[in-house]
Parts: sequence; structure tokens; C-alpha cells
Amino acid sequence: MVFIVLLACVVAGCKSQASVLIDVAERGNGTITVEVRLDQAAAAAVGDLNKQLRVADLRDSGWVVKIEQSRDGGATLRASHEFGSPKELQAVLDRVGSGGLLTEWSLDLEHGFFGTDYSIKGELHLRGPLDQFSDSEVATLLDGLALGRTEQELNEALEANPEAFTLQVRVALPGEIQQSEGFAGQGRAGAGESDPQASRAGLASTPAIL
Repeated sequence: MVFIVLLACVVAGCKSQASVLIDVAERGNGTITVEVRLDQAAAAAVGDLNKQLRVADLRDSGWVVKIEQSRDGGATLRASHEFGSPKELQAVLDRVGSGGLLTEWSLDLEHGFFGTDYSIKGELHLRGPLDQFSDSEVATLLDGLALGRTEQELNEALEANPEAFTLQVRVALPGEIQQSEGFAGQGRAGAGESDPQASRAGLASTPAIL
């Protein structure tokens, strides 16, 4: 999906930052927001984001997409998609990266007398093949090769520019954080941000009285 932009930055030798926010509401529904920030050089290398990402197709598939141009020539892309229940969480995450970027994510709610306990966990595959960041439709459009580069060429580009992009997964749960694995507390209660070195993450909060 939108991570095709990150790979373009790798090839161009530019820098970009990306984050995935899983914002869970009290009843187990919520919103997933993908944000990609490009500096001036990266924005120039990628070109028109509306054309690169086929924004109309994203919107047709349920994503709310916003692209903002900054005064310094950079750009920020935000794409949000709602999920209606815990069972729908992984299905939406699968659309973020088709190659298994975020897998085995589950959201559990345990209702008790004093409120509801929330727990979420999943895996982050950030060390696998770089083509996991590219949507299958984009790969098909480019003759099955993400960005028209081989995996070896992409990896060589990343080795030459190891800080080309960063990816952070953030989770916001109702209530107060009680347990955390692979997350560091950030900002509001019940919120966490993934450790860049983590391959598995989990977060639990309790209670949120309904």
C-alpha cells in the first residue's frame, strides 16, 4: 500500500518516516492510520503522491486519504481505515503491507464487574524481504517487481542508506497500561510505541469502565 513510497525513498537515497497507529475504542472497534512523512528531497524523488499511490483506488477501498504539502517542500501522507470489531483488525492490517509486514495481530476484550480489560498483540516483520512493503497490485503493475528493482538491488540500496526510512507502530487502548512487551509508553494513558528492534509487541490496559 503506501509503503511503496518508502521504497522509492530507499532507491533515491532520501529519508522518510512512517508510522502505523492502531487506535482502539471502548467497544473494540477503532481506526488504523498510516502516516508517511517525506522531507524535501524525498518528496521530489517520489513525485506526485496522488499518482504514485493511486489515491482514488485507496479511497474506493475504504481508506480516508489526506496529502499535505509543507512549506519547506516536504509532504505528509495520512491514510486511515476503520475496523468494526476485534475480528476485523488483522484484515485491515493486511492491507497496510501485503507481504506480511504486520501479522498475527489480535485484540481481546475481557469484561468484568469494574470495567473492561484490553489486550493487543502481534508481530512486526521488519527484517524480512524488502518487497513486503509493496502492495501486490503495485508489483503487478510493474511487471511483478516492486519499483522495477530486484530484491538484491533494493537491499543494496538500503545497505548504502540504512537510515533511509523508519517505521513505528503505535497502539492506543482505553484505560491505563498494565503490561507492555516491545512497546514504550507514549503520551496518553493506554498508549504505546513499538521498539524499533522488537519483532513482537503486546500491550494491555485495565480497566476502562463502560
